[in-house]
Amino acid sequence: MTGWYRSEGWALPGIADGKIVGPASARINDKPPAWPEGITISVIEHDPGYRVSFPEAVFQENGVQMKMEARSIPLNGLYRWEIFGKPYAYSYDLWPDDVGCAFSADFMDDKGDGVFRVMASPGHLGRREFTKDGGYREPQPPPLPEWASKPKA
Repeated sequence: MTGWYRSEGWALPGIADGKIVGPASARINDKPPAWPEGITISVIEHDPGYRVSFPEAVFQENGVQMKMEARSIPLNGLYRWEIFGKPYAYSYDLWPDDVGCAFSADFMDDKGDGVFRVMASPGHLGRREFTKDGGYREPQPPPLPEWASKPKA
C-alpha cells in the first residue's frame, strides 16, 4: 500500500452531492463479517456516468513534497467507513478513461478531527477482491487509526 499525506487534508469529491445508503447490512456467506466491533459501511450513490473531480494538490510522500495534477475521473463506487457511527475513511473505486485498468484509493482521518489527511492506494472496497491465483479475498475495512482503537471513556 502506498500512502500520501496532506496536513490540510484531501478534497473528497462526490461526498456532498451523493446519496448515502446505509449503513449496509454487510454479510459474507450469510454471516456478519469478522471486522472489528463498531465498523459499518455505507454506499454513496450517484447517477450513472458520474465523475469525481480531484483538484490539484501538494502532498508529502516519504517526506518529499509532490504535486498531484487536477483530474476528473469516472466513479464506479464510493464507500463510507464508520467506527461507532463516526466516519474514519472513504474508499473510491475509480475507472479512468485513458488507461486500461481501474484503481482504488482510501482517504483516512488520522486524528479523529474530521480531516482526511491520508490517501492510500490500493483502497479497501466494500466488495470481494479477486487475487492473482484465481481465488478471492473477502472485503476488509481500511485499517483503524489509533484514535479509533482507543477504549471508549
